Amino acid sequence: MARLASIQRVKKAAAEAALVSARDAESKACAAEEEARAQTEAAQLEWGAHLSGDTFSPEFGGALASLVIRSETEASNASVLSERAAELVARRQGDWQLAEARSRSGEESLRRLRRRARRRAEEDRLGEMADRVTFDWSRS
Repeated sequence: MARLASIQRVKKAAAEAALVSARDAESKACAAEEEARAQTEAAQLEWGAHLSGDTFSPEFGGALASLVIRSETEASNASVLSERAAELVARRQGDWQLAEARSRSGEESLRRLRRRARRRAEEDRLGEMADRVTFDWSRS
């Protein structure tokens, strides 16, 4: 039973490490998403400034438009990655909670088992003492 409790503790620690790793990946994904959105906004502003400017260059405008499209695609991809990271965190959180519950349950079972074993050993000692006292009394 002690081995089982030890295994549950190891599983709980592994689940906790996976949760921390998933949270770190989620924060990196969110930061990348924010950066991609900022780049998209900057590209849109630059393209809008070019369109409303005094001179218009079709080649430069096309390049700016493709930059806006590319940055919007990157922002969309970063958003998807951020959502997946959040889903992974939710799964890891559930795994950790399950491992935590199993660990607590295993440790509680181990405590009860140890308590029963101590109680049984104490009852055996008391029984042996009673037998000795009875034997000594019967010999007197």
